[in-house]
Amino acid sequence: MAKDPKQTAKDIVEIVKADNVVSYTNCLTRLRLNLKPTAEIDLEKLKATPNVMGVLRPSPTELQIVLGPGFVANVTQAFGKLVNVDKTAYNENGGTDEFVSAAQAAQAVKGEMKGKQNRVQTFFTKFSKIFSPMIIGFIGAGILSGIAGIMQSAYGGTMDTSHAPAAAVSWFKALNLILEIWKNAFIIIVGWRTCEVWGGSGVLGAMTAAIYSPVFVSSVIPMLVVGDANHVNYLGINITNPLTNWLTVGFRPALDASGKLVFGYPSGNILGALLTATAALWMERGVRKFMPGVLDTIGTPTLVLFGLLLLNIFLLIPISGYLYQAVAWFFAHLYTNPFGAFVLAAIFLMAVAFGIHQGFVPIYGILIEQTGVNGLFPILGMAGMAQVGTGIALWIMAAKGSLLRRQIQGALIPAIFGIGEPMIYGVTLPRIRPFVTSSIGAGFGGLFIGAVYMWGHVTFGLNAMFGPSGILATFMMTTDTGNVPLAVGIYLIGCVIAVLAGWLVTMFGYSRIVKAGGNDMKELYQKNGKYKLYQKILWTLAFLTIIGIFIYWTVAYYKLPKAKRQKIAHVKVE
Repeated sequence: MAKDPKQTAKDIVEIVKADNVVSYTNCLTRLRLNLKPTAEIDLEKLKATPNVMGVLRPSPTELQIVLGPGFVANVTQAFGKLVNVDKTAYNENGGTDEFVSAAQAAQAVKGEMKGKQNRVQTFFTKFSKIFSPMIIGFIGAGILSGIAGIMQSAYGGTMDTSHAPAAAVSWFKALNLILEIWKNAFIIIVGWRTCEVWGGSGVLGAMTAAIYSPVFVSSVIPMLVVGDANHVNYLGINITNPLTNWLTVGFRPALDASGKLVFGYPSGNILGALLTATAALWMERGVRKFMPGVLDTIGTPTLVLFGLLLLNIFLLIPISGYLYQAVAWFFAHLYTNPFGAFVLAAIFLMAVAFGIHQGFVPIYGILIEQTGVNGLFPILGMAGMAQVGTGIALWIMAAKGSLLRRQIQGALIPAIFGIGEPMIYGVTLPRIRPFVTSSIGAGFGGLFIGAVYMWGHVTFGLNAMFGPSGILATFMMTTDTGNVPLAVGIYLIGCVIAVLAGWLVTMFGYSRIVKAGGNDMKELYQKNGKYKLYQKILWTLAFLTIIGIFIYWTVAYYKLPKAKRQKIAHVKVE
């Protein structure tokens, strides 16, 4: 039966209530609502709504409804016709001038206090909003560039008229054009969205973020008048040793064909854009506090832009340059290390579950610029493939005709193609244990890719900052040397390992030994239980070795009477 976006939107509005909606937007898979602090939503009823794959409420004023790719855009359009709010035209802080009773105010304060219990989560939720609208740009441009990469491989890795027909070379450059445009526009849009999400004027953030975009290098660099390798005049300041001087260290140094020192655009990249946009937000708020209303239109933008210019020149360009180098160094050593890659892949499911996974996008941007590929993306992509293995394991262990089997059958195919929300919110996360086993399984897929980086000396990844997950990401894989078949092969092997690991770890997680050991572990730490204090201390020390946990589980299982062991063996997963 075909999905009806209008009916789904109507069902959502009936539960959420149009009066509670302050703003709305959508990302690739989710309808994201900004609600009044006093809004009371029946989350269980919303989860049971047809076509709703999952519901997440990171804070009292934030609601995310998982609907799936494509369908979410149609529902959002229908939703907009039912609520009296313009899409994305909102105050992110949820402010309102409406009358609020004392009881409502008390409830709002209570909700705000609850939200403050996890400020980090709230921050990352907002941070993710910066990048949500940009995902479709990454995917479209990345797939077109991926097709260009396949063409390049077909002609031996070199696309010029001596190796390929002129028409093929022309199409190769045309298919890559959109991605090149997007790489430059992305930094400017980040500046705009950062200010917009936190309630500032997006245009001020965009204008100063453009300083860090490669496309404006010809406008930025004339400020630096180079005499020789040891002397630079920067805005009237004579600088010696420009490669180490604070004012110029944030620019990219290079030597031209004649051996003369030249500078490129600031190296801060997306980090610089985020910093300058944040500064724009604070400056705008500060200036508006004292600026007379009659002068606001002229005075505020002029003062803010001039202040941002000085701040970038003397502080943000150098700081973002150092930050860029530090982050690049840290992640270059983390994700190319098998054990670091294991950890990154294992924690990514948690980031997805809380809706903060787009916080990795700035790291993607740095890696793309450093290596030419997004090598972190395939590692994190192992999380989704491990979910597939976990789903298969749960399906095997579930009773025939059970609700769990039906849920898995509906979520498995989307998970294979990179849409993991139905599996996460509908199957693994509510049961907790399979969510944990899936995370561990993902770690093994990440470990394999990290091993390829470290010991195989192959640098591969996505050809863009962002793209589709699952099997669909295959079309965007390449190496730093343009070897598409090698990159695709490594990625697919990693996917197989993640699926198998997710399946095996989940099967073990529901095994007789783990069931018996898990139940016995609960008794270990009871105040008046059967274990004495010295036994608790010894076992706790053993657990720290990890191996001690498996030993404990095995001992606990074989201490059970035979009849009880047989009973555990026949328990089905629900």
